[in-house]
Amino acid sequence: MLRILICTTILLLLPSSLTFADNLSAPIKQLTQQIEHLIKTKKIPGCAIAIVDHDKIVYMNAFGVRKMVKGKKGEPIDLDTVFQLGSISKPITATLVAILQKKGAIDIDQPARTHLPWISSATTTRHLLSHTSGFIRTGWNNRIEANTPRITLVRDLSAHPQSTPGEIFDYHNLAFSLLEDVLMHATKSPFENLLQRHLFTPLGMTNATCGYPLFNRTENKAWPHQITKKGILVPSSSLSRFYHAHVPSAGGMNANIRDMANFLLLQLNGQSNLINTEDLAAFHTPTTPTKDALAWFKNESANTEINAWYGLGWRIIDIDRHRIVYHGGWLKGFKNFMAFLPDRKVGIIILHNSEGNFSKKEAIKFLKHVARV
Repeated sequence: MLRILICTTILLLLPSSLTFADNLSAPIKQLTQQIEHLIKTKKIPGCAIAIVDHDKIVYMNAFGVRKMVKGKKGEPIDLDTVFQLGSISKPITATLVAILQKKGAIDIDQPARTHLPWISSATTTRHLLSHTSGFIRTGWNNRIEANTPRITLVRDLSAHPQSTPGEIFDYHNLAFSLLEDVLMHATKSPFENLLQRHLFTPLGMTNATCGYPLFNRTENKAWPHQITKKGILVPSSSLSRFYHAHVPSAGGMNANIRDMANFLLLQLNGQSNLINTEDLAAFHTPTTPTKDALAWFKNESANTEINAWYGLGWRIIDIDRHRIVYHGGWLKGFKNFMAFLPDRKVGIIILHNSEGNFSKKEAIKFLKHVARV
């Protein structure tokens, strides 16, 4: 019997023709054992994981507790526990954009000035999606975290210098969130309604939400954890709410592992009544080189062969000759990671209620193992 708390597990074996056991059983076993060890040694409070292979969820599991309570067992994380996603909100927003473009509601290569009269005439929605709008990110996250109202943030950004779009990559939460204004102006519908109607409901993402109030009212939610100066893992004093309030498209969505497994399946397979894989693949394609990811992954590579890009709401990395499409999400006390191998059609999502490199490290290790088989 396991000596740690492990909640409901789903393990679905694929047909033998897809050699599920050969490709995935060993890395899944290694991943599970590592999580059990980390929870036992109190390195992490818990997590929820889903693994997809082609058009099936082949593994789904929940470990540990929603909130560590000294001297008590704590409520378990299960497959319905909702996590704050952080920047994994960006590929969700990008997928909504892809769907609305497929429906003819928007063209990402048309000037964004059609919807944002104050922005440079050379700026397109593609630039916003790829963080190449020409706005510099310095200082804006601090203002978001200081609870500056969105109307003030956007007003001040409109008065801020903007270099030529398309020339420089600068990861910018506020500039990315201008997609909300573009979509709302193009469709005459609130951003949250567009998400629900065109993405969450069709995909069966029944517990996915946008913003803080609905997450806060959710009883079965994970609580964030942080490391103290003494190296002790403890619950955070509060939940993050300002990214949810002011830039939800960039960092303010919430979901459970079932929701995110469905989202990952869409990326690999499309959905006949929603969007096809070719249209999604255009968003998974490199748009601009990035330097920040090179430092994040240098310890994950056996050699120096690493190349990194940003696509449209997604990051892409070639590591040891394996292409991985991914995005992380980091809010105070949460660090999540979602990634897939487009050529092998295998993906993984780890939702994790503390900080550190656990989710990225284990997800990349898993995918590299799969890619080598």
